[in-house]
Amino acid sequence: MQKVTCTTCGSENKVNHKYCFNCGYELPKVVVEEVQDNTIELIHKRKKRRNLIIGLVVAFTVIGLMSATVLSMQKIIKPLFTGKILETAVSEVNKGCPMMIDQYTRLDSASVISDNSLQYNYTLINTELSEINQDTVKKYLFPEIINNVKTSPEMKVYRDLKTTFIYSYRDKNGLAILKFPVTPDMYQ
Repeated sequence: MQKVTCTTCGSENKVNHKYCFNCGYELPKVVVEEVQDNTIELIHKRKKRRNLIIGLVVAFTVIGLMSATVLSMQKIIKPLFTGKILETAVSEVNKGCPMMIDQYTRLDSASVISDNSLQYNYTLINTELSEINQDTVKKYLFPEIINNVKTSPEMKVYRDLKTTFIYSYRDKNGLAILKFPVTPDMYQ
């Protein structure tokens, strides 16, 4: 325990005494008050620092949890949002089907194949499978399809969603001629 020395007789007294136990003179107060004030101030500083550290830890934990929650929600909501957009688009296309694209090609239907893939089903109405040279079709038709996906303003929303487009062609008898996927890496 701390002691305070009497300035009159030199006796040591307890800090909390007001008068010297030996001579009865008043003990100096300044030393006692300064020690107590410094101790209290130090305790307050330590409490503030501890509270600040705890607050920062809690804040970073909450921010981390919120970020993880937002990322999880994006993983759940984006496919639902994308699926709804694709379903709506397919519904609108199918309202007008079958429709003639040109004198040789009919769009029969569209469908959502997966979370982010659309398929367009075409029929070449005047052509049989035996009459088709697939390499020639690929050489002339597919660059135009890719260019259309890249540049068409109507396709922008699907490009932004990184949608895969599948173009499926059948002959006049319903036999499959070929299927051509246009993936995001092909049009971006």
